Amino acid sequence: MEEEKLIQEIKEINKNSIQESLEFQKTLIKKSEQLNTFFKSLEANSQRINEAMKWAERNAKSVNAFARVMQSNAERIKLAMSWFEQYAGHINKLRSSFTQFEQLIASWNEVNRICFERGWFPHADWGADAGRTILKLYKEKKYDELDGEICEFYSNERIGGLVEAWRSKKTVSPHRLDILEQAINSHLNENYSIATIVLLSQVEGCIRDILKNYGKENHKKLVRKFKQNVINSTVSSGQILKVEQVFDLIINKIFDEHGYNKKTGEIKFSRHSVLHGFYVNNFDRQKSSKLILLLNFIVMNEVFIRDIGVKQGSSVRN
Repeated sequence: MEEEKLIQEIKEINKNSIQESLEFQKTLIKKSEQLNTFFKSLEANSQRINEAMKWAERNAKSVNAFARVMQSNAERIKLAMSWFEQYAGHINKLRSSFTQFEQLIASWNEVNRICFERGWFPHADWGADAGRTILKLYKEKKYDELDGEICEFYSNERIGGLVEAWRSKKTVSPHRLDILEQAINSHLNENYSIATIVLLSQVEGCIRDILKNYGKENHKKLVRKFKQNVINSTVSSGQILKVEQVFDLIINKIFDEHGYNKKTGEIKFSRHSVLHGFYVNNFDRQKSSKLILLLNFIVMNEVFIRDIGVKQGSSVRN
């Protein structure tokens, strides 16, 4: 009995051993498969690493070239920054110059406005000194001195050549130009009353010649048509602004002012008061000169007076 029991125990032990051996073999096989997978993966990664190394070797020149380009660009950027720092002062000066230019334009617009307000036309070749003089005298309210400076500038030498320029336009009747020439000769000979009365009488006629309008329109309608005609022939917007000023401050004033104050009995200089015989004194060079310049604007269609065959000046008094 004991022998059988022992044999049975041995069998049981062998059975367990065999079972454990089988389990170990399975585990060993599984581990072996995992190890093979790892080695395969390692081999694949190794191939990728080798390919990457080969790619790096192949592209090393390109990478180095790119690095050199980046270094070169860095040097250029550094050079550009150095240039900017060097010329920043010049750029600021240029910006300042633009600001000063804008201020200069604004100053000249004010000079033009002052001239029109006083009944004068600015000269095309007035320089900075002329502008400063006009602004200074106007600011100081020295209007008589201001008018005197401008009047002296428009000397007989300058005014004497205007009629020939008017003839060249061929927009005003030759017979009327003969009358205007006699009026200007009177001005040159200091017969300012004759010059002024004749010139005032021909302002409307010149406008009618230019518009070829000899109808019954009153002077207000005529002036409006003439103003539109001038604006239509003007290209620059800045010029249009000056044309508006000419009509508002000079032409409309000449045509609209009656000249006689019923309450005070005062008689002022105007087209109406002169041509109807109310105003018969105080004719002077300034009034005559202003009318000549006005007719020049009407005939020549130019806001700025230009010299005809005389030496051009750069200041108000020349």
